[in-house]
Amino acid sequence: MPQSRNKSSKSRQWSARVTQRKKLEDRETPRTAIGDRVIKDTAAPGIYYEDFPELLGFTCPESSYLSAGDSVKFSKRLAPHLRTALQM
Repeated sequence: MPQSRNKSSKSRQWSARVTQRKKLEDRETPRTAIGDRVIKDTAAPGIYYEDFPELLGFTCPESSYLSAGDSVKFSKRLAPHLRTALQM
């Protein structure tokens, strides 16, 4: 099998695993039951990436962290939301 085709197949498999993992997380630890409750009970500021379109669309190579380049972009986009949440 040509390498480009093999990469495409691996990419689709990875994407399917990420989608399955997100569905599992949403089912087992729903935001409304867990995350929102923690924020309410602790009165801590909270930022959820799905609430902000500019924080979406980043790829996590191993499903748990961002690449070095994406981490810089994400951090720059996150900073204004942190300032607002922390009233800075």
